[in-house]
Amino acid sequence: MSDDKEGGGFMGGFLLGALVGAGLGLLLAPRPGEETRQILAEKSDELLSHADQWRSHLEQTKAALREVADEFTSRARVVIEEQRETLRQAFEEGRQAAEQAAADLRARIHEAGQPPADGPKA
Repeated sequence: MSDDKEGGGFMGGFLLGALVGAGLGLLLAPRPGEETRQILAEKSDELLSHADQWRSHLEQTKAALREVADEFTSRARVVIEEQRETLRQAFEEGRQAAEQAAADLRARIHEAGQPPADGPKA
């Protein structure tokens, strides 16, 4: 008999809990379904609007960064070309100085009466 009483007590408690839960759910429900759907629709519209604003902002930022990158690339090309020309001029001046030093050395050797090591030059 005690087994039947315990089983009935469980079922009674279960039903009572279900009824209390359903009642509290109805009492504490913040809004009716239609109002909740309307609020959800408004919030989703707000989110889409914010997403569009962010997309627009990101596109503007992307365009601005592209302009900065293009300007930087143009300036870098100018600087590289200037440095290339400076290096070419320095190389040419070094070559001419080496040729002059070789000519001076040949002249000194010739004045000293010794033929240059690479043979006579005309």
